[in-house]
Amino acid sequence: MSKKLTQQEYIDKLKSSKSELIPLEDYDGALIKIKHKCTCGKSFSIKPSHAYNNHKCKDCALKTSSLKQVKTDSEYLEELKKLNIKVKPLENI
Repeated sequence: MSKKLTQQEYIDKLKSSKSELIPLEDYDGALIKIKHKCTCGKSFSIKPSHAYNNHKCKDCALKTSSLKQVKTDSEYLEELKKLNIKVKPLENI
């Protein structure tokens, strides 16, 4: 069983994990939710163990995951081509 971190050790662990969250309440254990502030300005409660595993607020997490799903037209057409699906873009008609 690992020892409980001090407030400063927790802050140092957040920084070393490249977390963008700032704790707004005192650390009281890895599994006890405390308020943090995200870089977007939103405050929310999260377990410290999730905070230093690079979790973000729901808004930023949603934005990040949706950006990963966006493809350019050429990427999409190339993917269709690999699946042997023949389409003709409307711009080329």
